[in-house]
Amino acid sequence: MKPAPSDVQPNHSRTLPVIVEPVRILCDRLERSLRYGMDDFYDNNRFLVFGVLLAALLQIIVPQSFLLNLATNPLQSHLVMIILAGVLSVCSTVDAFVALAFMNTFSSGSILAFLVFGPMVDIKAAALYLGTFTRKPCSILSFSQPC
Repeated sequence: MKPAPSDVQPNHSRTLPVIVEPVRILCDRLERSLRYGMDDFYDNNRFLVFGVLLAALLQIIVPQSFLLNLATNPLQSHLVMIILAGVLSVCSTVDAFVALAFMNTFSSGSILAFLVFGPMVDIKAAALYLGTFTRKPCSILSFSQPC
């Protein structure tokens, strides 16, 4: 006597691992990618928050009249912004917020000087290079950074 079609159980023992294994591997890779992305996002956001706080503090602490006196002379305003970029030595994500804080006070040329000079003269990177390499590789790395 033949079993009824509803009583027959399909045998998936051979096909199931072939399908499930690549899906499991894909899910593991996706999970690792998402974890890496979240870690990177959280690591970089602290710098973004630091830049926002720094820009807000500069707006609150430094009097507007003092900044206006510095910004009247074009050469002086460029030099002030270049010196500020060197002293602050912040990353390019943060210096956009700092530059935005000075947008109404300084000329666009001064702001551009700040944005260009900041990444060119990165004191933190130079200190990191000196702590890791000898003087010759450090000088090569310091002077060969792209703008």
